[in-house]
Amino acid sequence: MRRKTAIIGGVTALIVIQLLILAGYAVILLRTELATGASSSERLTPFLEFGRTVDKYASAFYKGPVPEQTLPAYRLEIDPDQWGRMMQSLPAADAAFDEELAPWAPATFAAEDAVWEAHVRVHGESPAHFIWPKKSFDVQFAKDKPFHSSQAISFLIPEERGWVNDPLLQERSRALGLLHPEVSFVDLHINGRGPMVYLASEEWSVDLAREQGRGGSLSLYAPSVSAEDAGGAIDAAYWERIGDGDERAPDDALGLLSELSRPGAETDPDYLANLSQVMDIDRLAAYMALRMLMGNPEAEPDEMRLLYRSDRGLFEPVPWKITLSQPRPILAPSGIALLDNASRVPSLRSRAQAMLQEYLKDHAETDIAFFKTTRGNIEAALFTDQWKLPSNRIVRNALEAQQKLVEGTLTDLQAQLSTAEVLMNQRVPQDGGEVLLVIDANARGPVAGMLTSITFPLRYSEILARGEITLVRDTGDGAYGEGDLPMNALFTGSTMRFSEGQERLLWPGNPAVTSQGELLRLPHRRHRFYLVGGITTPALSLDALPLPVGISNAVTGTEGQIIGTALIDDRVYGETLPPQMKRAEFLSRYKQFAAQGENGLLLKGSVVLEGLIAIPPEMPLTVAPGTQIRMEGGATVLSFSSVSMLGEENATIRILPADTEEQWGTFAIIDASEPSDLHYVTVEGGKGASAGGKSLKGSITFAGSPGSITNVTITGAQGESALALSQMFVDVRDSTITGSAHGGIIIESALAGRMESVTVLTSSGHAIDVLGSPIVLRNIIVDGGSQACIHVAARATPLMEDSRLRGCRIGIFAEDGGHVVAKNLRLVSNDIGFFAGGGSAAFGPGSIIANDTVSIYHREEIHEQSGGVVAVE
Repeated sequence: MRRKTAIIGGVTALIVIQLLILAGYAVILLRTELATGASSSERLTPFLEFGRTVDKYASAFYKGPVPEQTLPAYRLEIDPDQWGRMMQSLPAADAAFDEELAPWAPATFAAEDAVWEAHVRVHGESPAHFIWPKKSFDVQFAKDKPFHSSQAISFLIPEERGWVNDPLLQERSRALGLLHPEVSFVDLHINGRGPMVYLASEEWSVDLAREQGRGGSLSLYAPSVSAEDAGGAIDAAYWERIGDGDERAPDDALGLLSELSRPGAETDPDYLANLSQVMDIDRLAAYMALRMLMGNPEAEPDEMRLLYRSDRGLFEPVPWKITLSQPRPILAPSGIALLDNASRVPSLRSRAQAMLQEYLKDHAETDIAFFKTTRGNIEAALFTDQWKLPSNRIVRNALEAQQKLVEGTLTDLQAQLSTAEVLMNQRVPQDGGEVLLVIDANARGPVAGMLTSITFPLRYSEILARGEITLVRDTGDGAYGEGDLPMNALFTGSTMRFSEGQERLLWPGNPAVTSQGELLRLPHRRHRFYLVGGITTPALSLDALPLPVGISNAVTGTEGQIIGTALIDDRVYGETLPPQMKRAEFLSRYKQFAAQGENGLLLKGSVVLEGLIAIPPEMPLTVAPGTQIRMEGGATVLSFSSVSMLGEENATIRILPADTEEQWGTFAIIDASEPSDLHYVTVEGGKGASAGGKSLKGSITFAGSPGSITNVTITGAQGESALALSQMFVDVRDSTITGSAHGGIIIESALAGRMESVTVLTSSGHAIDVLGSPIVLRNIIVDGGSQACIHVAARATPLMEDSRLRGCRIGIFAEDGGHVVAKNLRLVSNDIGFFAGGGSAAFGPGSIIANDTVSIYHREEIHEQSGGVVAVE
C-alpha cells in the first residue's frame, strides 16, 4: 500500500512539475508575444490562451491602492447585429486596416446622468487596438448635441497609449499655457460587459480651442507628408488644413512658414524676425520646453500640428502624440524641420531652456505627485479589468517603470541644465602692444554661460581703479581692432565684475548633426576677449597668470564650471595671423571654391588644390559628402574658419595626394571660433607644415580650434604625426591611423576631452603622444609601434580604460611629469610593458598606476628610471 501511495504521489508530483514547466513556458511565450507585438499561429493559440489564464490567475494576488477618486462611469450600448457587423469587418492580424473604411454602427452612449445618440466604430491606430478581445473605439456625436463641446471621443486601450503618458502630457501642456485635447481615464461598460478601463481622448475642435482662450477664426494644420518624404520640397502645400477649421490661413503665411522650415534657414540673420511674423514665439518656446520635459523624443511623422488664429495672424504649436521616452540630450534634433531650425536660434533656445528651468523649479514635485495620484486611481481598476490583455504583474511593472522614467527624466533634465562648461585659454600676445592678454572662453555643452568676473593680483588694484585696464569682446575676426565691443565693468578691489550686457554671453553654438539626424557632438564655440591697457600700463607678469575668471550658468544663475585653464605664451610658440580678405576676392583667387550661404565657402565634386590656401575668419568651409580633394605637392590649407566635412558611410570625403611622388602638407584649422567636424573622411599622405613660426605637425591639424573627429581614417602620413590636436577639447571617436612614417596621434595642451574607439597601426614613432593634457583614452587599440604605444609627458594626466597595446618598444611610457591612471588594459608582446622615466627639474619624473591589467609576453615587464614609479595590480 505504501509503495502504491508513493508511486501515485510521485506520478502526481511529476505531472504537477510538468504542468508548472508548461505553464511557465506558456507565460514566457505570452510575454514574448506581448513584447514584440507578434501574432501567433492557429496551432499555438490554445497554448497561448493557457498562458494567459495561468498568468492572470497567478497574479490575482495583486491589489492596487484604494483610489482617491472613482473613475467616471460610461456606458455604450450597441445592437448585437450591429456589433457583429463591426467585428466581421475587422481584418486578420497581419492584414492592413483602413480605419476610414471601418463601418459605423448606431449606439447609445450614457454618461454623467445623460444619454446621447451616437455612432461607433473600431479604432485602428495600431493592430493592438483591434486585434485583442479588448478593442479601442471611436464614438461620433450629432452636431447639435456634442459631448463636452466635442463632436467625437476615442476610447483607447491604456497600454497602447503609454499608460499615463497622455494625462501627463495634458497636465504639462496646461502648465505651460499650451493647447491640450482633454484626456481622462474612465470605467467603460459595453453592452453590459465590464468594467473596462479606457483612456478617453476628446477630439480637437475649434470649440475646444475657444474654451481654452483662443479667439478669432481658428484652423488646425498638419504636414501633408513627413519631412523625410518631402525632402527639400517644403512649400506652402506642405501644410494641410485638417479638422473643422473656420477658414484657411493666408498663403503668404504658409509660404513663409515653409521657407523657415527649409534646411539652413536659421542662418539668416533675420530668421527670428521672420518667424515672429507667423509664429507665437512664447508658445513655440513653451512647446520646445514641453518636448524636453518628455525626454526630447524623436518625433512621430505627424507630430507637429499648428493652430492658426486670425485675430493675431499667428500660428501656435499644438502638442500631439508626444511620447515620454528615455531622455536624450536636450539639443538632439527632433526630426521636425521647423522646430530644429528654431532651436538653433540663440535667444529662442535660451528662452525655452529658461521656461524648462522655471517648470522644474515650480512643478517637478507636482509632476511626480500627479503621476502617483493618477496611478493610484487607475491601478486597482486595471487589476479588476477582466478584458485587459496584460496580467496584473505586467500592469504593475509597466506603471512602476513609467514612474521611474518620469522621476529619472526630471533629474536628468536638471543635470543637463546645470551644465554650463567653459574651457579657458589665456594667451600672452607676441607683440607686447596695448593688448595685455587674450582670453579665449570655449563654451561647450547644452547651456550658455555668462562671464561674471576677472580677478587680478592685489598689486593691480590701483591700476584697475584708475580705469587703465578695460575688457573688449572680439567681433569674430580673431584680431583686436575697430568694432570690438567694450564691456561694462565695475571694480571691487582687484576684481573686474560684469553684471549687465549681452556681451557677457558665452553661447555654446549648435550641435553637429549628420544628414541622418545623428548627434555627433554637443555644441562648442570660442569667444575671444582682449584685456587692453593704456600707454603706460605695465605688461602682466607671468607670475600673475593665468587670471582667475568667473562664469555663471545663463539659465540657472548658479556658478558655471571652468573645466580647465591653459596659459599660452605666443612669444614662445609664435602666433599665426589670419589673412584679411573678403569672400569675393577669395573666390576670384581660388576657383575651386563656391559660395555657400551668407558668408561661407563650399567644396564639392572632384577638386585639385595647390600652394598655400589660407581661408579667412568668418568664412566657414563646407565640404559636401562624396567630395574628392586632390592635394598637389606642398599644398596646404590653413582655415581660420570652421570646417564641416560631414561625409556619409556610402559617400566618404577623401583627401588624397594628386601625385604619389610628391607629398602635400597639412589640412589645418587654426584658431577658429566655431567648431569643425570631420565625419567619414579618408586621408592619404600629408607631411605637416609650418606657418607664422607655428609648427603644424599633422596631415590633419587642429590648433586652438574646437571640433570633433569621428569615423576618420588617415593612412601613410609622412610628417611628425598623422593627426595633431592642440589647445582644444579633444573629441576623437571610431577612427583609424595606419602606416605613419613617424607618430600616429599627438595631443598637446588639450584642456580636456576623450579619445574613444581609436586604432593606431604600424607607426614608426609614438603611436599616441599625450603632452600636457588631462584627457580620457578609452577602447584604444595600438598594434605595432617603433616607439611607445602610449607616450605621456609634460604633466599630462590621462585616464586610460579598456584598451589593448601590442607590439611596441614600450607599452606605456610616462616621463617628464606625465602621470597615467589605467584600468582594464591588455598589454601584449611589447619589449617593455611599463616604463616610468625621469624628467626636467620643472616637471619631475613620470608615474603609472594600472589596475585590472593583463601584461604578458614582454622582454621586460616594468622599467623604472630616474625616479619614475610604476604600480601594477
